[in-house]
Amino acid sequence: MASEHTGILIDPEVAGKRAECYGATPEMLAVPGPPSEVRFEGTLTGEYRLDPRWNARKWYKMVDLTDAPPDLDDEELWCDWGEIWLLE
Repeated sequence: MASEHTGILIDPEVAGKRAECYGATPEMLAVPGPPSEVRFEGTLTGEYRLDPRWNARKWYKMVDLTDAPPDLDDEELWCDWGEIWLLE
């Protein structure tokens, strides 16, 4: 069950789970229009937020990236829940 905390929703059922996703960094999400998505692998924090532009989209926070594009400087990103696959 999700609970709300300071504007971010929490899903404890996925917190700490290893996953792969097609996601976007915060900078990618700030660009107008649908965000570009690329493949990542890392750990879900359990934090997520609803996208105000597309209410049906939930973006889950991923950290401890072990697979990401080589030019990525960010240490975290947001993954569209429909593009997340749990590895555990």
